[in-house]
Amino acid sequence: RKWLSDENLTMNNHQYGAAPTEFQKPPLANIFTVLSTSQDSAGNSFVSTIEAKAGYPIFGVQYHPEKNAFETGLVPATGLPYEVTNHSSHAVSLTSSLAHAFMDVARKSNNSFDSSVTEQASLFSNCPVSTDMSPEFVQVYFFHTNWTGDLLPCSYSHLYHHEGAASSFSSSITTS
Repeated sequence: RKWLSDENLTMNNHQYGAAPTEFQKPPLANIFTVLSTSQDSAGNSFVSTIEAKAGYPIFGVQYHPEKNAFETGLVPATGLPYEVTNHSSHAVSLTSSLAHAFMDVARKSNNSFDSSVTEQASLFSNCPVSTDMSPEFVQVYFFHTNWTGDLLPCSYSHLYHHEGAASSFSSSITTS
């Protein structure tokens, strides 16, 4: 899979990232394994994928894996893509593989809902969805922010706030 390191597969839309050297010293070195690094638009390396050590089901990515398969926003005035996002079969394969790996780990959990009624009421598909942020986001779901453990309906109490992120760019991944 040479394309993992040769092609710009991920959509990175951030101004800051953690340098690989930060994960070579405690406490991060004791907790996480760096799975991949990428480079920002200035050529600086940053950690793009991590996994917890000791079998803990914790993963982290510093890119947008949902963008490759699902975000295809166009600027209405020009019809051009809103962001530089790779939608190639390799890019979608990467993010699909990540989703499958995440779900494989999630299926090992012994946690469950009290009943099928509680489970159905907790699905994110019950939450309000907005398409008003297009073309930046095709869909935005709004979740209740004050989760107390009680069954709470989804609400618009927490509105997404975009703080002028850096310009979009794609990046290849260097696997560790």
